[in-house]
Amino acid sequence: MKRYDSRPANRNRPRQEKPGHIILSCFLAGIPPRTELQARTLLKRGVPVLLLAWAGNTSGRDIPEAQYIEITTPVGSSARSVGLRRPAVILEYFEFLLRSSICLLCRATPGVGIQVSHPLQLPLTPLLRRRGARVYYDVFEFYQATFSSQGRLGRVAASACSWLEARYVPAVDGVLCVTSQESWLKNRMTSLNPRTIELANYPSTVESALKRGAKPRRRLPTGVIAYVGGLKHGKGLEVFAEVMRRVVDVLPGARFLIVGTIAAPGGAEVWLSTADPEHRCTYVPWTSPSNVQQLLSGADVGLVLTQPDDPRHHLVAAGNGRKIFTYMASGVPIVGPNFSPAWALLSERRLGLQVDTTNAQEIANAVVRLIQDDTMWRYMSQSARKAFERNFNWETQEQKLLTLYGIVDEPNWT
Repeated sequence: MKRYDSRPANRNRPRQEKPGHIILSCFLAGIPPRTELQARTLLKRGVPVLLLAWAGNTSGRDIPEAQYIEITTPVGSSARSVGLRRPAVILEYFEFLLRSSICLLCRATPGVGIQVSHPLQLPLTPLLRRRGARVYYDVFEFYQATFSSQGRLGRVAASACSWLEARYVPAVDGVLCVTSQESWLKNRMTSLNPRTIELANYPSTVESALKRGAKPRRRLPTGVIAYVGGLKHGKGLEVFAEVMRRVVDVLPGARFLIVGTIAAPGGAEVWLSTADPEHRCTYVPWTSPSNVQQLLSGADVGLVLTQPDDPRHHLVAAGNGRKIFTYMASGVPIVGPNFSPAWALLSERRLGLQVDTTNAQEIANAVVRLIQDDTMWRYMSQSARKAFERNFNWETQEQKLLTLYGIVDEPNWT
């Protein structure tokens, strides 16, 4: 029996030809904004793109030039329809894994690039490469922190994923990992495969941001306070409700905007009716990045309520804290954490004010200060927009991505 060779795929390998097309495989969470930007970059260079995603999540599907492959999970959906929520999640997980793997194997032909996004898809590598396809691994950057915080079973899952990476990453044609505060992720991937690039998780291109033009300052000092992301118990939900109450005590005309998810007992509407009986808060479930930026064009302050006990807060940095760059793209000053070096960007770039995110009164004071101080607001708004246009935009990442895929000349990776 021929033994599978897991040595680096790029060893003594000739220069890649431009791929015929690329399949970007997304997992159950829909099409992430970063994957959407990757697809737009490839399409701009004339490379056809197929996006493989779960039919149960339609987020991120607003690229008319791309083709979409929908993976259905009928067994998991049936379990969900009869109220078996937890078993349904497990069934959908493995059903999607099986069906998407079969789809990728059927579409693997010479010259095709296939990007997988989960460690459990890595065992497909030898089969895909034997069929002539090139395989890329988009690192699921949160699994270590997420799994390890879920008890013994989670730690076992994290160890299994690490083993799969050590076994198969040396044989893939390239690795994409997100910039993080700690460099362990890139260092580990680079040690496994020298063809590793580090992509900053910037949410937009300068071109798309400029289409909206300059953001005008509203005349009345009432203020619109925005929050982009997920809120749940212990992760900013209670803090946000208290901030609303304290800000309204000082600014009765203030309004609030939540774009994302609200995980609360009884659902988002029940929580809003209790926390916001006067209907000052507008809630918009997850939508496309372009829609998010349009919504933020009317905001005056952006909140970042990352808590110190969040096991993933150390990953939030110049490449992974997407909401901070979303605010920057819209020229919205930020009120964010002061407990981690990852957030030093706020003060270094004069993007906003740093506060103790567990202290609702301190957050409310910072919000009121920004809204009432027009000079400070204008300065920080302009600083945020300039920083985005000069440094923190997706155009700064495109060359690395195109090099990895062999669309432009590649460097000496070793």
